[in-house]
Amino acid sequence: MTEREQFLYSDTLNLIRARLQQQAQDILRSYRVFRDPLPTFQVLIFRGGRRLLGFYQPLPHRICIREALVYGNHEAILAHVLRHELAHLAAYLHDGELAHGPAFRRWCSRLEIPGAAGCRLEGVIDSDTATALIDHSAARELQPEALRLAARVRKLLALGSSPNQHEAELATAKANQLLQQYNLNLLGTHEPEDFRLHAVEVWAGKRLGSEVKVISSLLGEFFFVFPLIEPGEGSRRLLLYGEEANIEIAEYVFEYLLRVFRELRREHGVGRANGGGEVAFYAGLSEGLGKKLRTAPAPERPRTPTDASDHPSASDHPSASDHPSASPDSPQQATISAALVSIRHRTEELTSQLVFDGALRIQRGRGSRYRKNDIFSAGLKAGARISIHPGLKGDLRPPRLLDR
Repeated sequence: MTEREQFLYSDTLNLIRARLQQQAQDILRSYRVFRDPLPTFQVLIFRGGRRLLGFYQPLPHRICIREALVYGNHEAILAHVLRHELAHLAAYLHDGELAHGPAFRRWCSRLEIPGAAGCRLEGVIDSDTATALIDHSAARELQPEALRLAARVRKLLALGSSPNQHEAELATAKANQLLQQYNLNLLGTHEPEDFRLHAVEVWAGKRLGSEVKVISSLLGEFFFVFPLIEPGEGSRRLLLYGEEANIEIAEYVFEYLLRVFRELRREHGVGRANGGGEVAFYAGLSEGLGKKLRTAPAPERPRTPTDASDHPSASDHPSASDHPSASPDSPQQATISAALVSIRHRTEELTSQLVFDGALRIQRGRGSRYRKNDIFSAGLKAGARISIHPGLKGDLRPPRLLDR
């Protein structure tokens, strides 16, 4: 799976974004690129993904700047990249052009961007420095605890493919327990002002398929991320917001489940011609897998770095003792469930606060309508057998400094 860009939000980064947004608006006004009012666009900070210093994304309009550029003394490079992406914005809105074509070059000249009509960075930055800036934040810099969590959860989800049904269910339950425990620890260690929200776009298209809807609901319920469908002009995007380790795991799970759900639908011969059968089948898959994930035992006490169980060899192979021991109705389970709900609500609140300045209204729809018929039952059985395998990540392409 090719790594996608991850957008970053925090109180500090939002101040930087506001400064860059003001600079961009001042440039557009001073060069009279648009008449007032200016078009609506966002300036975002990103990490990872394509080996670029910046890129422009249309609909909704986003000017994306690599995280490494906003730290340290890189003002000249940052100013060049910002103008370059503004030239893309102008070329798209005035001429419908996204590539480095004649319209883009005209706008580069209009904005007085040096270096082969703005397409390159000669005279602004040498290639070694640019590559170093990209490599500095090319990989997601997970904290050690988050790295251990992601590795352990992936290993346990791989064990979920065991032909022994009991062992597979224990492995899946243990993975879910680790994820819950990690988030319970976060609840006591992160203050809202310290929290850095991460976001990644995992899907985009004209039609929001029912499989995308049900998978996003699973991620929101079990993987501690806040999925948000963002409408655009003629398209929609699904973004996941959350803490860095949760995003890392949820992105991987989304890619895997999207592929498996579609393969199972084809194997069962279910299509849109079945009178809404596709929706019912995907709903069955979601409910079957959800029942499996709900078998997670109650998390244990908060772990310390010296715990032997932090080493994969000690705890990544579930045993009978890992089976759920707390009753779903016990006071311990009720307290933990309330804390986990609090974590999910905090992610939603921070998304509203840091990304949308508090203007986001969380709306919970009822989902697509379906009938619990034979197609639903087939999906339910197939969903209960789904196991989540580890995948390969990374991008071995050579670096590019500017978009497209």
